[in-house]
Amino acid sequence: MSQRSTLILLSSHESLPAAVEEWAASEDWVRWIFSGIRARMEVLTAGNEVLLTESSVRVAWRDFAQRISAPDASALIYKLWQAVQSGDAEAWQHSERAWHESNSAPAAFRSIEAGTLLFAATRGARYQGVLGRIRGLVDEGQARGHLLPVWLAVGSFFQLGLAPILAEYLRLEWEMLSRRVPGGVLEPLGGIGLTALTGQIVRGATAESGRLSSAI
Repeated sequence: MSQRSTLILLSSHESLPAAVEEWAASEDWVRWIFSGIRARMEVLTAGNEVLLTESSVRVAWRDFAQRISAPDASALIYKLWQAVQSGDAEAWQHSERAWHESNSAPAAFRSIEAGTLLFAATRGARYQGVLGRIRGLVDEGQARGHLLPVWLAVGSFFQLGLAPILAEYLRLEWEMLSRRVPGGVLEPLGGIGLTALTGQIVRGATAESGRLSSAI
């Protein structure tokens, strides 16, 4: 993998923690752009219903972490990211179709609903490039507009690297999954913690990048 590709994946830093923390101190705009999702939806894809106990939240998060970091999921995330970076809305459309097929029907429904709200939050942005073309495909019914695929395009439009984009997405999933528990729930630690999970997905995407490069 080239140095340029690594920098695109990790933003402007060479280490994953630094890339994730790059936006931790200035995430207000991200919270604003996700505010419609937080206000209008109860849960996203990390859970099938509102959960009220810490134990049920942690079980749901563990299951979600296993799905999102699986090799097939990481490969799809990389293909979506690569399509956005190359400005190829049709390649994004193809990978988003595969993403849709990998989700259960209830999770897909919520993901599309959240993607619609994310599109609404960015509709007024100028010079949208590939984000605008992706929006057009969704408006025309040629793509569904799932949350993570759309967020990859939105985050790239705002010049975020892949690691910060994934970190913010995982934070949103965790906060919405755990917010109804009285007293709150501490963020998960270890291999399913937000930073570690981001790292697993990025490493999976990096491996997919190397595999595709060696096949050319």
